Amino acid sequence: MQTRLAAAAIPATISGNIMQFSFSGLDGGRLFAVFLASVLLITSASCGKVEDDGQPFTGIPRGLETAEVRVSATGVDASEPAIAASGDGSMYALYVEHLPDKSADLYVTKYGADLTQAGERVRVNPIGGEVKTWYGDPPTIAVGRDGTVFVGWTRRAPGAKAIGTDVMLSVSCDGAKTFAEPVKVNDDVRPAAHGMHSMAVTAGVVYISWLDERNVKPAAHSEMHVEPNSEVFFASSNDGGRTFSKNIRVASDVCPCCKTATLAANGKLYLSWRQVLPGEFRHIAVASSNDGGQTFSNASIVSDDKWMLTACPMSGPALMATEAGELVAAWYTAGSAGDPGLYRAVSKDGGRTFEPRSLVSSDAVGGTPVLLSGREGFRTVFAVNDQKVVVNYADGNAAAKDISNALLPTAAMSGETVTALFVRREGDRRSIWLAR
Repeated sequence: MQTRLAAAAIPATISGNIMQFSFSGLDGGRLFAVFLASVLLITSASCGKVEDDGQPFTGIPRGLETAEVRVSATGVDASEPAIAASGDGSMYALYVEHLPDKSADLYVTKYGADLTQAGERVRVNPIGGEVKTWYGDPPTIAVGRDGTVFVGWTRRAPGAKAIGTDVMLSVSCDGAKTFAEPVKVNDDVRPAAHGMHSMAVTAGVVYISWLDERNVKPAAHSEMHVEPNSEVFFASSNDGGRTFSKNIRVASDVCPCCKTATLAANGKLYLSWRQVLPGEFRHIAVASSNDGGQTFSNASIVSDDKWMLTACPMSGPALMATEAGELVAAWYTAGSAGDPGLYRAVSKDGGRTFEPRSLVSSDAVGGTPVLLSGREGFRTVFAVNDQKVVVNYADGNAAAKDISNALLPTAAMSGETVTALFVRREGDRRSIWLAR
């Protein structure tokens, strides 16, 4: 059975600021060249149309691959990282700063292709302390081909009880210097829990899926305080994030603390989550859409891992499409069908069926991995025992890279260079670091 989507068409306005440039130290000829380039850039910048992500920048020197850069300030508690690469090779590092009163703020900092900081960090949420997050549910970030920056995050619902949260989208037209007023993605009115969202931006459309408890009755919470199963909801925006379509429910009986995955590739849209099957088996599911999210296929179970668990493993799936049109899924499991660890499976028929899984690493720990695609083959980025992050090369043409004292990794790729953003423990606090 398929679910139909009704599109919304309420206009809104996204504002941006004029970029500022520093000319100190330039001679007259170079000053004019930079000034002319800046004028052309300002007059051509627009958020009116979001384009496909372009080909990645390929000019990063290999010698920069061992660099490490601290992102968060000293003396603060920072976690929940997310990262995106722009077409010019720059990186946007996103993270959450946790405050002593249990509130939180979301910050983004831009870095050049050489990992030098490009401007000051910027707070995304307009009201201080309104961000709601935890280590298993980081924000998301994507960069369109025209340079528009999209940030998905979860806020505490205004005036709601502790359970009330909303999925929000903030958009910047000036390289994350300023953000327009955030737009609420979920369209329900009563306070409910919304989170574990994921996002894809392509072909002028923003796609977001998330876990939603609008239909979960309070009585479903047992006396043992076991988290009830959730549902997967989906919405899209055809106007660059100004408005979102009517929300549709894609799946029910979903593991409530495992991140979703959203991928737009090869003319199709894919959603993935961890399904709760009869007997409390928790396995990765995938559904696809050929019409931009108006309808979705029945979900396919990627692998029968035989993982029976009466709790949430807090480990979501990752999706990636290859140039050959294959769909790759990666996930953590501790089921009785094999060794606990990180596994990968490939679909050659658009997510309808998957080939038998293969073990990526038996040293992997729970969490959501990252899949990245490059000309030299795809990479898998994940956390392992002893607080290390591994960048694994699936084709075997290069050795894996280890990053010590690192947790909760995310990563982006520019050319053939992988840049990881991760959490590093510092006593009773955490900090955010870039490494390549």
